[in-house]
Amino acid sequence: MLGLLSILSACTKPLPSITLQSGTHSIHAQALCWNDTDENKFRSCVTKLATNPNLAGTPLAVTAGNVLGISIDPHATEFGWQASIDGSPLFSTPKTSTYYRFVLPESSASNPNGSNIQIVAFGPNNSVRGVWLFKLTTN
Repeated sequence: MLGLLSILSACTKPLPSITLQSGTHSIHAQALCWNDTDENKFRSCVTKLATNPNLAGTPLAVTAGNVLGISIDPHATEFGWQASIDGSPLFSTPKTSTYYRFVLPESSASNPNGSNIQIVAFGPNNSVRGVWLFKLTTN
């Protein structure tokens, strides 16, 4: 019994994940930064993301006019989440649902350099709890 307990205590809990889906393409990624208990580690991760302009995120091939679906782990929706494309929020108030879909704007899908989609999960008092980055590329 003690052996089993030591094995279980050595396991790490997977980070919350998001799936993006458009047409026949989909991608699944865990949070790049997640804050459950270690505030210093989380701040360091977010700082690294903010100061690295070459960090593109996980790519997804998309077509303008297609629906883009965002499926988010329920653990990350407790206090709400927000998504933005190239810095423009997709909705005015944070969502607490686990799924959101929208028609991909022409400008996002036709950019030859692709577009960045950032998803942020909030914690208590609107603190940032998790961050995901994705790169939308033209199909």
